[in-house]
Amino acid sequence: MAEYKEPLIGRLAAAFAVLLIVLQPLLLAMSAKWSHIAGQAIFIVGLLQLLWQAVRRDFSSSWSEVRDAGLAAAPFLLLAASLAASIAANPQVASDHKRMYDATLALGGLVFGLRSRRVASVWWLACVVAALLMAGQSIYEVYGIGADRARGYHFWVSWGTMGLALGVLPLLAQPPGWQQGWARWVGWLGAAAGLCTAWLSGSRAVWLCAAILLAWRLGRRRPWLVLSGAGLLLLGATLILPSGVQRWHMISTDLDQFLAGNADTSLGLRLVMWREALAAWYSQPWLGLGPDGFHPWLIHVVEARRGPINLAAHGHAHNELLNALLSGGLPGALVTALLYLLPWRAFSRAESRVANAQTVAVSRAGKALILIFVMVGLTDTLLIHTFLFMFYAVSILLLLGWSVPLRRGSMPRPQSSA
Repeated sequence: MAEYKEPLIGRLAAAFAVLLIVLQPLLLAMSAKWSHIAGQAIFIVGLLQLLWQAVRRDFSSSWSEVRDAGLAAAPFLLLAASLAASIAANPQVASDHKRMYDATLALGGLVFGLRSRRVASVWWLACVVAALLMAGQSIYEVYGIGADRARGYHFWVSWGTMGLALGVLPLLAQPPGWQQGWARWVGWLGAAAGLCTAWLSGSRAVWLCAAILLAWRLGRRRPWLVLSGAGLLLLGATLILPSGVQRWHMISTDLDQFLAGNADTSLGLRLVMWREALAAWYSQPWLGLGPDGFHPWLIHVVEARRGPINLAAHGHAHNELLNALLSGGLPGALVTALLYLLPWRAFSRAESRVANAQTVAVSRAGKALILIFVMVGLTDTLLIHTFLFMFYAVSILLLLGWSVPLRRGSMPRPQSSA
């Protein structure tokens, strides 16, 4: 029997999939705009693949095989509906159409992941390279031009969050072939680069996230060693950064000033925003104020002298769940929670049920990414930024697709000549 060879169109499609998988993290390290475009390309290609499969009635996986992953992808469609309802209820202040469109296309990310399982391994290396690029940019900003904190092309928290995620995911996931040889050292190099960007971002939330993340995953085997290392990580961030000691000291000084009546500090502004976020939600609990409705509310707070003037420079609540609650009401908060909970459930079930190295690796990476966004989202709002939402959506959906094991002996079949 002649050996089957992949047709040219199949090889070209695989090469294009590899290109998109590599570009997604690499562009994230360099440009918000182009990383967003790469994410949209993955979604659109995935939807075209789904349409082609539907026309041919040739699906590579059954519903029973992809049920958990499919249910975990559903909150992205629910988010699109929630945003549409909130925008319709608040047309005068709503302008978050990009996220609504992206969430509508998000199912394509899952399909793309399912169709690219054979070439998924290139994503880990792309993450490491992206983390190295971000670390280089961070070092240049802090030690080259003398900035107190590295912010890249955005803000400190988002830059530190992206660098941390891209750097540590390969190490925490331990994908097939990365436990030994040169790949093992590449994983450690990527983690070091990610931690470097996290340190130099100067974000205390990212520092704490890094320590907790390492203790959570690596501490299963050597808990006391890793917990000690997590403490040293925080200490190292304080000693290495030019403004490190000041950043930690600011917590106590900001709290003292807030209790004395001065809320015009980093912590004080957050406390006032959290209070006003609840007040804003109470005013419109069902569909909220709309995606951009909190900024006018804060301007009114300043005019009513219920907060410092610097509140008017902000437009979100600096807490992921509170911001979803005030902007989208109860449905918005519920959908945001499901964006984390259902993928976590799917990854946990895949990790515990399937004795497959790739499935276990991508499940670990998915849970780690969710944990990063949840922890940093306690004191900031990440998903309102289009490129960060796209980073989370594309990564989670690809990982969900890759968590579905390939059938044994599955390969493309040649078309019948009859």
